[in-house]
Amino acid sequence: RNLKDNFINYFHDPKPKGLILTGMVGVGKTTLIESGLADLAREFEVFTFSGDDIRFRAAVATDSDWITNHVKSKTTKRTLIFVDEVQKSEAIFDGLKVAFDSIKASFVVSGSNPAFLATTAKHRLQRRADLWYLLPFSLPEILRHRGLPLENIEKTFSEILLDWPTLKPLGLDLSLNSVIQEECRRYLIYGGLPLAYLAPTPEKKLIEIRQVVERGFELLSKENNDITEKIQISLAEQQGQEFAYQGIFQKTRLRRRELVNETIDHLINHGYVCRRKPLFLREDRKTYLTILSLTDPGVVTYLTGNRDPDKTELGFRLEGMIHARLDHWLKNLPLKGELGYSKPFTIDVNGRIKYQAGEIDFLLRIGKRAIPMEAKLTDEISNIDTTAITTFLQKHKTIPFGIVFYGGAPAVDRARRLLFWPYWLV
Repeated sequence: RNLKDNFINYFHDPKPKGLILTGMVGVGKTTLIESGLADLAREFEVFTFSGDDIRFRAAVATDSDWITNHVKSKTTKRTLIFVDEVQKSEAIFDGLKVAFDSIKASFVVSGSNPAFLATTAKHRLQRRADLWYLLPFSLPEILRHRGLPLENIEKTFSEILLDWPTLKPLGLDLSLNSVIQEECRRYLIYGGLPLAYLAPTPEKKLIEIRQVVERGFELLSKENNDITEKIQISLAEQQGQEFAYQGIFQKTRLRRRELVNETIDHLINHGYVCRRKPLFLREDRKTYLTILSLTDPGVVTYLTGNRDPDKTELGFRLEGMIHARLDHWLKNLPLKGELGYSKPFTIDVNGRIKYQAGEIDFLLRIGKRAIPMEAKLTDEISNIDTTAITTFLQKHKTIPFGIVFYGGAPAVDRARRLLFWPYWLV
């Protein structure tokens, strides 16, 4: 993964640097860090700790100078400190701040509670650390591994999202082939969790996915342990679709939303689920509607038990995959942005919203800029109904263009102000 090069280059700065690396269970955080630290050991004295170590947690809780004193007793060289599972004790952050300030020690911390690390860790470490989110393997990473020349693709897509006043020439000589088609379908069934991707058979892939699910999904209900599992399965069955409580209520006999919302928040906080809501560009409106997507398609397969999805189900899984990737891109972006979707509506005489047909799958907003996006499973532009997105662009004249994700090669339709972008390059 090119992330390793980014990781190593980040710490080449002569000034002390801090890094928070987070993501759901099983995405390869510790493997990435340990591999990078092995290379950095030539210029740093590396110290490794774990929040799972009760003695380490007790030491830093008792004395915020403990990490500093431990390092000073071992070396006078330039130091890089790694703490895994850092969410187990907030006192660790105080110890790292002391080491960073007093002996100029660089550090990297990781953990599988993205919400905690994005809030509490950033607040406690203040300006001393940057935050990186990590996802399972992406399709571009997998296709590069299969030998396709995609070195600059991720950067190109990021530039398109950030620089959309004009549709520049893409300069990409790419076309769909059997390798890409095979990998795309496999990805929408088994996902990109590293150990699942590397497993040699479908059964072993599912075993790896099951272990990730069982490690990360805690049973929150004290009264009925089946409730949380049924909520998870319902989320998988609603992948890429508007969330509804009714099916969960029927399965669990619950009548209140509190436990359902508690479970969903838990999954979002631990990186298993991402959420998007309708965005209104002009009217100050709020809505209870939401779409919840599981981060990895393999988790959807495990929870639903469906290893042979039809085209409709594959389409929803594709939308969920793009949702997770765009959400991840925004989290790593050094700008404030929102990702939602658009539902056309009218307002009746009582001020109530009445939704209409013509939903836009994604609406990305950064500042005053917005860009609509649609996701289509087909690899033929001629098979795509673009009525909804072209109508949206006609209504909002200030939006330069929209993006249609599909299975073919990059293409531009300047007359309709559309960029057709391969979902296998997201």
